[in-house]
Amino acid sequence: MSRIGLFSPFFSDMMQVILYEMRRTKAELAKGTVLFSIDVDVGHEDVGIQNQSRNDTNVSSHMSERQIGKIEQMALPLILDSFDHYEIPVTLALRGQLFDVSPATVEALMSRSGEYDIGAHGYYHKSLTGLTHHEALHEFEMLREAMQSFNLEPKSFVFPKNAVAHLDLLRAFDYLCFRGPGGFPRNLMHVERTSGLWNVHPSLLVHSRSHILTLIKVVDISVRRNLPGHLWFHSWNFGSNASEVKKHVGKVLCPLLAHIRALEDQGRITTSNMKGIAEHIVRCTDAKKGFV
Repeated sequence: MSRIGLFSPFFSDMMQVILYEMRRTKAELAKGTVLFSIDVDVGHEDVGIQNQSRNDTNVSSHMSERQIGKIEQMALPLILDSFDHYEIPVTLALRGQLFDVSPATVEALMSRSGEYDIGAHGYYHKSLTGLTHHEALHEFEMLREAMQSFNLEPKSFVFPKNAVAHLDLLRAFDYLCFRGPGGFPRNLMHVERTSGLWNVHPSLLVHSRSHILTLIKVVDISVRRNLPGHLWFHSWNFGSNASEVKKHVGKVLCPLLAHIRALEDQGRITTSNMKGIAEHIVRCTDAKKGFV
């Protein structure tokens, strides 16, 4: 890999931080809030096995569903251990097919002690922009049936491939919020009303090559300007084996969570998840107090 290729994520993230410093976004909250969402694209190797490579390109252009599922079933518990340790809430956007193929994986997630917002990430992880309204409706119906079998009624939706479409179906299936499209320079520290839903904009993607000082700068901007900082990642973004995941979680994620935990203990910031911040804004709006 070239030196330019190696450092391009760092420079992209730094440019995003500079943009946040320059952009005059109106403060929305009485106190800065940091929230996390995690995309679980497959969840278990058996999901990929069942699909027999027919759905691979809907998940990744570099790895099969089976490969990603195998990584995720190993990596996600290690990642969530860190969130549990630092008592940081998180939205888990789960793919509906996981509920049907590997219910034990879902049961293990639901038995954890952390503060989780179990959201949805499509049923087959197909880009909704490529589906007709009828096809998308079928996806949402299967997704609802799969999650209702676990007595779950998700309020947060993360679009597969971050491709936003069919917002009318999100309203029809009683979702409250979604994560809009991101990437430099579209990332924002902002929550806004869109088509009757709350668009909890992404602020920055966290991954194995993220620089901890850059991530801390985003959090500190949230503190200083009373803005929502929405950090997100895929559960396979920290490595392809246990050794790599432990290394990068220890180098990137844990110091970030420790910094956030210290700020919250000092009363300088709050932590939330997608559902939590949307419900907070709804309560404030209903009380006609604005965003507080």
